[in-house]
Amino acid sequence: MLPRILLLAISLSSLAVTSLGAAPGKAARKDAKEAAEKSLADVKAEAEAKLAEATKAAGKALEDAKAEAAAKAEAAEKTLADARLEAVAAKAESKKRAYAELNTRIALLENRKRSKTITEQEFKEQLAKFRQELGQ
Repeated sequence: MLPRILLLAISLSSLAVTSLGAAPGKAARKDAKEAAEKSLADVKAEAEAKLAEATKAAGKALEDAKAEAAAKAEAAEKTLADARLEAVAAKAESKKRAYAELNTRIALLENRKRSKTITEQEFKEQLAKFRQELGQ
């Protein structure tokens, strides 16, 4: 009977030793797993922070580019408006000069008629030509 008790005691003690030895191994694995998960979470959080920062920087760059393009478009519109105003003014000046020239030519023609260097018929023909030029 004694050998059975001894065998039972030995097996219980070996079981206790294995259980005690196994527990620290499980704890070490659990700690390692927790450390890995924490490290993964840290890396993930850092990557998300960098992504957010890059997204913010890209958004700011896009807004800056839009503002710059809007400013350039506004400047181009202003330049175009100024050019149109100058073209209208030049066209008006051109018409003014054309009428002034025609009035001068008509005045000279009337002067020639009064001085009897041309006939009434020649005067009317010349006047018709001037008016035709004005119509063009």
